[in-house]
Amino acid sequence: MQRGRGNIQKKVLLLLYAGLSLGLTGSPGKQLRVLKDLKGEWEKIDRKALQQAIQSLYMSQLVDIREEEDGKIKMVISKQGMRK
Repeated sequence: MQRGRGNIQKKVLLLLYAGLSLGLTGSPGKQLRVLKDLKGEWEKIDRKALQQAIQSLYMSQLVDIREEEDGKIKMVISKQGMRK
């Protein structure tokens, strides 16, 4: 039986979606508004809970994790994650 997504998982998806919004928004004013809204949510997330939420999202195939050539790790919303 699959459990529903928790609050932290929803916040992680929200943060990823906001990153997408920043990339697609051309207006600096709108980008600032997105960043201000996210600042409060990001500060509320506990680091350990965040790691668990990311692992759970990856296991449920809602996000993809890729390693860049320079060693950085990149997390993106999967097609299945965008539908949820």
